[in-house]
Amino acid sequence: MKTNFLTLLLAFAVTTVIAQTPSADSDTVSDAVQFGTDAYPIFFPERHCQLVRKDGVARVEAFGGEPILSRKFNLYCDNLNFGMRVRTETESKMVISWVSKHSPRRTDDKSITLDLINDGQWHNYPVALTVKDFLTGLSVKLTASSGLWEFDMQLIRKQVPHALTLRKVASEPVSADDPTVAKAVFSLYNGNRTDVVFSIRGMNKKLTLEQNRSLSLRVPVKPVGSLAAAALNVTPENFPPITYSAFFYRNDPATNWIQRQLSTPAATTPSNQQPLLFEVSQDGQVARVRQGETLLAIVAPICHRGGIIPSFKLIEPNGNEAGANSPIKFDAPDASLEINVRNDQIYFGIHAKNNDTAPATTEQTTSVQPSNKIAADATNADATKDGDDKDDTGKTAAVPPLEGPVIRPLGNLRAGLLPGYEYLRAGDVSTSPIDFAEPESRPSPSQHWITMPIMVLATDKVTAAVSWDEMTLLPALQSPNTIDGSDDHRMSLSGESVNTVVRFVAAEQSRDPIPDMLLWGLSQRPMPKPPALRDSAEQLALSMRAIDGVLQGNDKMSWSYAVEKDWSREPFSDVIASLWRARGKIPQVSSVVSGGSDIADDSAFFLLNKVDLWKSEMSQRAADIMEAMSGNGSFLCASRFSDVEKTQTSAGYCAVKTLQLLEWARYSGERATRDAALQAVTNLDKFDTPAGGFYRDTTLHTPDLLTAAYMCWSYTWTFEITNRPEYLAKARRWALCGLPFVYQWGDLPAMRYAAISRLGGTNRSAPYWYGTAQPQIGAIYAYSLVLLSQYDKTFDWRVPATGILSACEGMQYTTGEFAGCLPETYEIETQAKGGLKLAPYTIMTLRRAIEKKDFALHVASEGGDRVVSPYPITLNQDGAMITGVPKGEQVQVIWNGQAVINVEGNQSGKNQIPLPGKRTRGEQ
Repeated sequence: MKTNFLTLLLAFAVTTVIAQTPSADSDTVSDAVQFGTDAYPIFFPERHCQLVRKDGVARVEAFGGEPILSRKFNLYCDNLNFGMRVRTETESKMVISWVSKHSPRRTDDKSITLDLINDGQWHNYPVALTVKDFLTGLSVKLTASSGLWEFDMQLIRKQVPHALTLRKVASEPVSADDPTVAKAVFSLYNGNRTDVVFSIRGMNKKLTLEQNRSLSLRVPVKPVGSLAAAALNVTPENFPPITYSAFFYRNDPATNWIQRQLSTPAATTPSNQQPLLFEVSQDGQVARVRQGETLLAIVAPICHRGGIIPSFKLIEPNGNEAGANSPIKFDAPDASLEINVRNDQIYFGIHAKNNDTAPATTEQTTSVQPSNKIAADATNADATKDGDDKDDTGKTAAVPPLEGPVIRPLGNLRAGLLPGYEYLRAGDVSTSPIDFAEPESRPSPSQHWITMPIMVLATDKVTAAVSWDEMTLLPALQSPNTIDGSDDHRMSLSGESVNTVVRFVAAEQSRDPIPDMLLWGLSQRPMPKPPALRDSAEQLALSMRAIDGVLQGNDKMSWSYAVEKDWSREPFSDVIASLWRARGKIPQVSSVVSGGSDIADDSAFFLLNKVDLWKSEMSQRAADIMEAMSGNGSFLCASRFSDVEKTQTSAGYCAVKTLQLLEWARYSGERATRDAALQAVTNLDKFDTPAGGFYRDTTLHTPDLLTAAYMCWSYTWTFEITNRPEYLAKARRWALCGLPFVYQWGDLPAMRYAAISRLGGTNRSAPYWYGTAQPQIGAIYAYSLVLLSQYDKTFDWRVPATGILSACEGMQYTTGEFAGCLPETYEIETQAKGGLKLAPYTIMTLRRAIEKKDFALHVASEGGDRVVSPYPITLNQDGAMITGVPKGEQVQVIWNGQAVINVEGNQSGKNQIPLPGKRTRGEQ
C-alpha cells in the first residue's frame, strides 16, 4: 500500500490586509495518512461499533446500531476537501457530517451522504465541505446496524494562509518641497510559525523575515503620463512568489484629456456653482473629475488585469469638446473599454476579449495585483525591519482577471458603504480596530456577503457611487486607500466583463449621501419581486406545531421564547395574544407576564382584565427611562469594550430607550411622557449611521440592522403622535439605511431578502456575522417598514417587508422535533441553521401586519381623548365605539392612560363606551 502518493501543495493566493478584494480559497495543504496506524488514530469509535487498527487498515464492525466515528478539529478553513478509501461488502451509505464553532450541532444541512460500493474492493470517496468557520469536528456514520467496513487512508486538504501578508502600502515624496511620490513602501508581515527566507527581484542577496515581525520594503515609482506605479516582487522559499502593484496619480501637464461635462438637474444646482467636468486621458489609463480647478476624484487606473494595464488605443471620438454626448471608446488586444456620459452618470463597459491573454493563475505565482507593465522595470527595494507584531494568519484572496473602474474620491471621509460588509461614518477607517480585536484577520468579502449592488464613498469634496447589475462581479472598498498608499479613498469592481454606472455629485449637493445614493441605486436597479409566501393556513399550522410542541410548558399554560431548557416557560402576554389572534379564542391561563416576542402585543392584559397591572408596568418603565435620560434627551451606554471605546451615547441604545418612551406616550397621551419622548427623539437627530443596537455583545461602533429598525419605528410613531411631516421624512431615511443589510438578490435558497444583523463579530472576534442571516432581526426591521407604509407612500415599503417575511419563513424548520421554530442564525453560503431554536411569534405578528389583519392594540385619539383597546375602536361625540367583542366576553380598555373601563360584548358586536370627564378638543 502506498502512503506517499500526495505531496505538499500550495495554492495561488496571499492574504492582503490592505486590498480587501473578494476572498477565494486559501492556500491548500494536502495530507495523506494511513487511517489505521497508531501514529495517526484519526477517527475514534463514538457509537455502536468497535474499531481495530492493524497493518495500516482500520476495521470497523457494527453492533446494535448504525456506527458513528468522529474526530475533533480546531481549524479555520473556507473549504475542506475530505476523502477516504473504503472497502466493504455491506450494503450501506456513508454520511459525512461536520460541526463548527458558529454551528456546533450536527444537522442535515451540514452533512453529505455517499453511496458505498459493496463489492469488496477499495474505492475512493472524495467530499468537498464548505465550512467558512472554525471547524471543530468531523463524523462518519455508516447506515447499517450490522456489517463490516475497512478504511485504509484518509485525505484532508485544508485551507491555510500564505506565510507572508502584505499589510500596508504607503508612499514617500521626493522631498519636503516636492510632494511627488518617489517610492512606495510595502509593509510585509510574517505570520508563519518559523522564519521565512525570501528574495526580491533585482537584489542578489536573500533576506530573512522572522516570525511575527514585519519588514518595510521601499520600491521606486515609475511614472508614465498621469499614472505611476511601483511593483513588489517577492519570492519566499517554500511558498509561492508574491507580486503586487500600487498605482499613483500624477498631474502631468502633457496629458491630453477628452472632456465631458457632468450636468445635473437645474432645480438642484445652485446658479453660482460650477459644473463638474469628467476627463479621460487619451491613453485610456486614467480619468478624473474636477470642479473648476479643484480636483474631486480620480479613476486610476480605469482598468487593469492583475496590475497590467491594457495597451489601449483611442477609437472614438475624433474631437474632445466638453459636453459632447458621443461615446469614448478604446481598444486593446486583450480588452475593450467604452465610456458614455449621460447627465451626472458615467457608464463604463470594460470587457476582456480573450481569457487566454489573462495571466494564468498557477502554482508558480501568488498575486493580489500582479506586477504592472509600467512598473516592471523597478529593480531595487530597500528593506527595513520593523518591531514585533502580533500573530496574524490572515486569509487568502484570489485576484479576479479584470479590475475597473477604480474610483478614488479625494478629501476627508464623510460616509462609505459596501452593503453587507462596510458601513462607514465620518473619520472611520475600513476594517476598524474598534469592531475587530484583530482587524488584520478580518476576511475579505465573498460574493455571497454583498447584499445589494451599490457602493458609496462620500467626502467633503464629492460623493461617488457605483451601481451594477451582474452579481458575479466582485466589489472592493477601502478607506483610506492603503491599497495604493495614496491620500484618497478607493472602490472598484472585478470580473471578466464589467458594466457599471458611476455617479459623481458635488459634496454640497449631497447632504445625506448614503440615503441619497441608495435611492439613486434603487432607481438604477429596483428591488426584486419578493418570493411567494407560503399558504397562510399552511404557515400558521407550521408555526403552531412549535407553539403547541417544544415551546410549550408541561402545564399547557406557558411558553418559551426559545426551545433550549435554560429559557423559562411563562404565560407571556405576546404569546397569549398570538394564540388568540390565530384561533380566535383566549387561551386558558392563570396569570400573564409581559414579553415573549420581539414585537410586543399587549392585548392579553386587556383580554384577561389585567390592564391595571399593564398600566403599572408601562408607567414605571417610562418613569425609569426618564430618570436615566440626560438633559439633552440622550442616554449613556457603558461599552463592554472600554479598551477601544468610552461610555457614550449610541444610535442603537438611544433608539430602543426612545421607542419605549414613545410606546407609553402613544398609549397614555401623558404630557410628561410625551414631552420626554419628543426630547429623546430630538436627540436621535444627531445620529447618521445605524450602530450600537447590539450593545450587549458588540461595540457601540459596530453597524447593525436593529438600530435602523428602531430608528424607523421611533420616527414613525413620532409622526403618528405629532402629525409633523419632518418626522415621516426621518423615518423614511432610516428605513433606507436598513436596506444595505437585506439581500436584494439570491442564487441560494432563502437568500433573497434574507437580512444580516450586524457588520462585525460577537465580542470583537470571529466568527463574524457577514453572510449570516438572523431572521428574527430581519422580522423586526420588516415590521418597522410595515408601520411606515401606513403613512409614507413615496416608496412601496411593503415590498421589502414581504420579501423579508418570505425569507424568514423559508428558514423555519419544517420537519422533525423543531418544526415551526426559527433558527437564530442562517448561513447563506452553507445553508446551515445554527444557534437557538426560536419561537415564531415575531413572524406571526409580521405576517398579520402584512396581510392587514389586526396585529396590535388599537389606539383611537382625538382632541383630549385617547383610548386603547384590543378590538377596533373609534371615537365619537358620545364617547367611543368598540366593535368585534364576542357576546358575553369581558375585556377592558383604558382612557388617557388612567381610567380602566370594563366592556362586555353584546349581540350586535358593537359597544358604545362613555368616557370619563368632559372631552376637550384641540391640539394634542
